[in-house]
Amino acid sequence: MAFGSLHAQSAPSGKAANVSASDSTFVSEASAAGLAEVASGNVAMTQGQAAAVKSFGQTMVADHSKANVALQKLAETKGMAVATSPSADQQASIDSLKSMHGAAFDQAYAKMALNDHTQAVALFEQEASTGQDADLRAFAAKTLPTLKHHLDMVKSLPSHAVAKSLTSLAPAERLAIGGP
Repeated sequence: MAFGSLHAQSAPSGKAANVSASDSTFVSEASAAGLAEVASGNVAMTQGQAAAVKSFGQTMVADHSKANVALQKLAETKGMAVATSPSADQQASIDSLKSMHGAAFDQAYAKMALNDHTQAVALFEQEASTGQDADLRAFAAKTLPTLKHHLDMVKSLPSHAVAKSLTSLAPAERLAIGGP
């Protein structure tokens, strides 16, 4: 799901003034993406065909729910806004998944998860290395191994779903995630 415009909670006045624009963007994008992963994971648990896809969906719900809570608590201490829903593009992708079932769902979900986690890893790597707020850098660094594990999990989903998803990526993107 593409990162983009978000519905955000308003931040308590005054506190967020010390937070950089890039850190605020990270919080907004990461929180929207986390909500989108939970929503699409819920759909995968009910509409996926392959047991591995259903299991992956369950893992997304559990892991991203936990990370969402941690990010929300951290953002609140900083007076920062978090997304209260996925972005419009993310929601459109989730809505599209809801109309699919079986192998078609598995393929579309694998493609979405591959793209989403490729973007998420890049977002979290950027924050972990260049974020201005030490607590947000630490959160990003702590969460990054889980996101990389999710990316590995996507690549191990049923071969028909992953292979077709990998070929839809640009060559540089395939190389960046360890694909052919």
